[in-house]
Amino acid sequence: MDEPIHKISKDFEVTHYPSFMDELTNLIRNFQTPYEEAINIMLQELLARVNDKIHSENDKQILYTRILNLLQKLILQLSGQSDTNVIEKLDSLISRHLKHVERSSFSADRHINVDLANDLITIIQKFKKEFLIDSEQNTTEPHEKSD
Repeated sequence: MDEPIHKISKDFEVTHYPSFMDELTNLIRNFQTPYEEAINIMLQELLARVNDKIHSENDKQILYTRILNLLQKLILQLSGQSDTNVIEKLDSLISRHLKHVERSSFSADRHINVDLANDLITIIQKFKKEFLIDSEQNTTEPHEKSD
């Protein structure tokens, strides 16, 4: 599955023809995004089951390592995207969803803390600054020794 995901991402980055954009958008919506979500959901469920059902610490470590290796493969598969694409995705989540979360009688009655959306926006901004926007500068600057 590795190759189709990369091909869709690469085609999306370089295609500027409206007729192809619709096809690529459909592939992303109906194939790539569900692929990412399905694998992620299954791996998270496996982690939860290992924690709940396996009693041997040695067996847990083996299974955790295998699950984390699979998760790492998924992340590497999807991280073929440039930092710009990651920034665009995060910005899109903020502008399309998180900025529209407002306190309502529904959320108040159920004691749902919608202020967490603002907290997440702050976390995303810090993440972008720390790992994406300045990532080239951070990797070229020497680290200071601590006393």
